[in-house]
Amino acid sequence: MQITLLVDKHDCISTSRIKTTTASKSWVAAKAVPILIKDEKMGAKQLQRKLEDDYNITVGYDTVWKGRWL
Repeated sequence: MQITLLVDKHDCISTSRIKTTTASKSWVAAKAVPILIKDEKMGAKQLQRKLEDDYNITVGYDTVWKGRWL
């Protein structure tokens, strides 16, 4: 008796896309707390660079500014 396994494998482009989300001001606020505890005078631009470097993301200045003051 021979058993054949069916594997649900897709090679089309749409199945290999990586889903991304945009950082929200609440996400920024949550991630900023430990950073701002160490440097409470850090401005939004510095915080933006730090978050982008630490989390390998792109986040808008406005989002960081709003999140910093939540």
